[in-house]
Amino acid sequence: MTVPPVLSRVFLSANLGVKAVYTDNSLFLLAKDGNTFSSVDPHGNCVTQLTLYAINRYKSKLAEVLTFRNLHVDRVLTIPSLHSNFTFLGYRITSVRWSLSPAVAEAEGLLRFEVDGSILLDSEENAARLVLHANQNRFAVCYPLLVPSGDTAKHQYVWQTQLFAVAAAPLAWYYPLCLLQQASARTSKLQQPRHVAPAFQNDQSSVKRITELPIAVSPDGALSAFPKQSWWHDCSHMLPQDATVLLEWTPDALYQYIPDTEETAVWVHADESCLLSEGQGSFFRHCRGKHHAEHFYAAGAVPLHTNAGGDVEYPLAQFAEHALALR
Repeated sequence: MTVPPVLSRVFLSANLGVKAVYTDNSLFLLAKDGNTFSSVDPHGNCVTQLTLYAINRYKSKLAEVLTFRNLHVDRVLTIPSLHSNFTFLGYRITSVRWSLSPAVAEAEGLLRFEVDGSILLDSEENAARLVLHANQNRFAVCYPLLVPSGDTAKHQYVWQTQLFAVAAAPLAWYYPLCLLQQASARTSKLQQPRHVAPAFQNDQSSVKRITELPIAVSPDGALSAFPKQSWWHDCSHMLPQDATVLLEWTPDALYQYIPDTEETAVWVHADESCLLSEGQGSFFRHCRGKHHAEHFYAAGAVPLHTNAGGDVEYPLAQFAEHALALR
């Protein structure tokens, strides 16, 4: 019985192109604007097509790669033929509104503190939700995403979930994120949250209570190709020498480079902890959430292994070393 290949690496480049590497050394490449994909078999044979006209053979991989991209990039690309769970409305949802303060949100039942240490905030219409992770460095957002269809009588939506580092939060989510951080600071008796999006620290005048919801973008454009004699066609796990990788997913962790701060983050799958660089890679802070103390290490003194609970261990020093390679 042949075992189908599974993902072993996914890379998101600075120009928003995606490269997926599978366990059989095949590749699936998605162009930066999403208009083109290339499927490369283990022998190097390449097929390139427009995403809007993808044949059934490639749709599962295309959906897998597109889901990864849209989970982490605020400009969402959609291909209607890959969706079957649309919600149709006779009106458009263009924006959501957030509470004046954490106290008001809590009184209205829109702010909740979960037992795992995360904090949940709903918009006043209960149409969008933000969840600040217990480690305070990552948040998730869920909202109705409008997928344009050309039909003015009814509008089609999908529920879109996205994950962002607090230090790389899109502007649209600054206000509700600030509310969550204020709520967290109140419960932990901190004067100021340690990890705040840099742009929010510098400019609060542009932050609004009303969030304009994103609208999906459909790929459109001419067929393009990835250079064959380049990193894009390399099935190894090596990082490129001539391009910047913003995200690298592996079965053990998600690695992230944050250009605004020139720091890196590792989101560990085993226990949902995060390993954050500081001082431009000179130090690392390991945050494991509400019920664990933070640990601070010099970059060259990160422990070889850390226990995630029970018999599960993960190679913390290896994670830190690989994260620095993204800088």
